[in-house]
Amino acid sequence: MTGETNRLVEKGERALLAGDWVGARDAFRIALRDAETPEAFNGLGEALWWLGATQDSISARERAYAGFRRAQDQAHAADVALTLSVHYRANVGNAAASAGWLARAARLINDFRLEDMRGWLLLMQAYEADPVSSEGLAREANEHASRSGDLDLELCALSQLGSALVSQGRLKEGLPLLDEAMAGSLSGEGGAIGTIVFTSCNMIGSCVHSADFERAVAWIQAADRFIRGYGCPFLFVYCRALYGGVLIASGDWVQAEEELRIAVAESKQSQAAVHIAALATLATLRLA
Repeated sequence: MTGETNRLVEKGERALLAGDWVGARDAFRIALRDAETPEAFNGLGEALWWLGATQDSISARERAYAGFRRAQDQAHAADVALTLSVHYRANVGNAAASAGWLARAARLINDFRLEDMRGWLLLMQAYEADPVSSEGLAREANEHASRSGDLDLELCALSQLGSALVSQGRLKEGLPLLDEAMAGSLSGEGGAIGTIVFTSCNMIGSCVHSADFERAVAWIQAADRFIRGYGCPFLFVYCRALYGGVLIASGDWVQAEEELRIAVAESKQSQAAVHIAALATLATLRLA
């Protein structure tokens, strides 16, 4: 990178840390005019994701991945591949693409012995798996977190484990783990704001599945300061649809309509089941 490109990338990264998504987007776009670096593409992808431009975000991440591979930066390439796996599953509903990116990340981590990333690979495999397999993989990911001291991984693994247990009907075991993960992530224990998105989405989904709306509302209220500072953390389309239902139950109908309209629009071309559920919830709101 040239000195000017490096300065702009650093400016964009500072804006991301501050939650200034528009400032970050603009800095990375200017940097890319000077040089199309994988660092700038990756930063742009992050900013666009927070701004809700899902497809543009994915496109930028894919170019970042290719750039990191050409530069022989295997660790960053694997990290981007893991991120793309989640976004293709949660934002686009494309299971095949999600599985492909997860397999690509696994190959890089295995071939280049990126053991620092092993726990994150296990976590993403747990995210993709059935509830019983997910439980085992999440426990393994948590063991890696304990050995490495990675607090973000620990919180996400506890959240995924809680979600897997709730999905199995083991509410007394699972819900306390979701509470623990939410407490740690909202306190900033891990440090990565993406951890709050992951734990929040698992919490909302598990509370809806167990009909524990009171718990969901309590945690959304606890997340209020984060939401006001960074925007809505429930950016996955699936989670937005569920979040809309929780907001209806809590009486925040204006925000519920906004979230459901976004969920309906973003799921129309990609996630039929989510689209139908979001439409039905929006209809319920309008009848009310």
